[in-house]
Amino acid sequence: MLTTRAQVPSGSIRDALTAVLTKAETFVGQAQAAGQAHRRPAKSALAKAVRSLRKFDGRLRSRKAKRVIPADILGGLQTTAAQIRGDVVALRRNL
Repeated sequence: MLTTRAQVPSGSIRDALTAVLTKAETFVGQAQAAGQAHRRPAKSALAKAVRSLRKFDGRLRSRKAKRVIPADILGGLQTTAAQIRGDVVALRRNL
């Protein structure tokens, strides 16, 4: 989230990206709080985190994001988001 705030110019696209990342971070925190004892709520929270990360990727692919964010930063953010989403999916599978 700090990378997004530092690299994306201020404006509505940065606010939207930050909000989606905050939501994903909250869901991962909820999954950690549920722990191994309560698998269904943890899996549900991780699924919501994956959905939020997918929304983040969609916002990065938007016309406005392509216009406002430089291409090298945009590519780096997309790669990082894909890696994080893959990690969350793998974590959800292992619960």
